[in-house]
Amino acid sequence: MKKPILFVSLNMLFVLFGCNSGSNKTENETKQSEPQAAAASTSCYVLANSKDTVSLKITIDKNHVSGDLFYHYFEKDRNTGTINGEIKGDTIFATYTFLSEGIESKRGVVFLKKGNKLIEGYHAIDPATGEPDLSDHSAIKFDEKFVLKKSDCE
Repeated sequence: MKKPILFVSLNMLFVLFGCNSGSNKTENETKQSEPQAAAASTSCYVLANSKDTVSLKITIDKNHVSGDLFYHYFEKDRNTGTINGEIKGDTIFATYTFLSEGIESKRGVVFLKKGNKLIEGYHAIDPATGEPDLSDHSAIKFDEKFVLKKSDCE
């Protein structure tokens, strides 16, 4: 009677260990085959000359871009706000939601990334809506006068 119980017990142990070791392989294989998600990265850019200041802190997560943007051009009102948009290749297309003189406004912004620099793009305004027209990407002009350089984030 002891032999059949011992035999059944040993068989159950083999089955249990066999099932567990197989599931571990599958779990490890699954972990290895899953693509690793790229972590979001945060970068800061600044333009500071004798009269003007522009600062941008952006977080890029896959193709999504968000962040804080601040403008203070000489003898013009300051405005500060956030951007939300997407990155296509080396160009950021975003909506800038900002406060200027206590009024919230929105406008499109475009930045071209060249190495450790961002160059803001300027585009035509749609006369019907008064909004920036970003439909023709070839019409966007990038002005090398106002270049934001990569800096340490504070």
